Amino acid sequence: MKKLLVPMILLLYSCRELPKEMPADTAKIADSSRLMQASKPDTAQDQLYTSDLRPDRLVPLEKIFVDTVTYVDFSGDGDYMLCFIRKSSQLLSLVCDNVPEGKLNFLRGDTLEIKWKMDSIWIAGEGERLDFAEWLTNVRKIKDGKVEAFRKSNPKPIKYWHAREKSYGEDFKDYLYRLVEYYIAYSEKELVKAQLHNAENNGFVYSIEEMEKNDRHYTVLGLSVDRGTHSNIIQWLYLDSETRLFYEYDPATDKLVEFK
Repeated sequence: MKKLLVPMILLLYSCRELPKEMPADTAKIADSSRLMQASKPDTAQDQLYTSDLRPDRLVPLEKIFVDTVTYVDFSGDGDYMLCFIRKSSQLLSLVCDNVPEGKLNFLRGDTLEIKWKMDSIWIAGEGERLDFAEWLTNVRKIKDGKVEAFRKSNPKPIKYWHAREKSYGEDFKDYLYRLVEYYIAYSEKELVKAQLHNAENNGFVYSIEEMEKNDRHYTVLGLSVDRGTHSNIIQWLYLDSETRLFYEYDPATDKLVEFK
């Protein structure tokens, strides 16, 4: 299996007053508006901060917290390495510069126990700016997700194709491949599940193309059963080029339904 690589994920640094006012599914690192001062703090250690991993309380710097989360992905692009996770269906990121990259070789959907703390970061720009974010300090897998079982029962690589005139980087193709694996393993669509349990399973194949829909740009994947010389699409999948949100297409309503 190919080495875990992901494309650059844009992180939007935006001010916020309270966590409840932020979108429920936006990966983010907070800025200094997270700071909520205790009464007359003497040092930075006395200051308290908001965290989406602890939405019901304020947290101090350097204190270690433990959480059970679902692994999503890893990004080594940008000024900081980031680990993306879900907790209570909310997509979050933690800085993971202090964790060896090889220790983050998980599969999307794996259940992890993480240890983390609130600590400082520096935001690049015209004069670096001090901010604060959740830092991952330790992590271990406590349960395999469904992708591991899918790989064991379907050892043949999933095939894919795209138009010759369209060029995609290897990192991005690896990223799409992992998304398709994850979709097949977790899909509730009857045609996908039927193919998985078919004794004569020929495997899956998908196409890659670009499309505009409702004034947004998407990478569109056409998932089908591998029948050699021909194939019929059993599910269209959409990846938003800006937000990286992943969708199933519902032909009955002509709408995109987020696939988490």
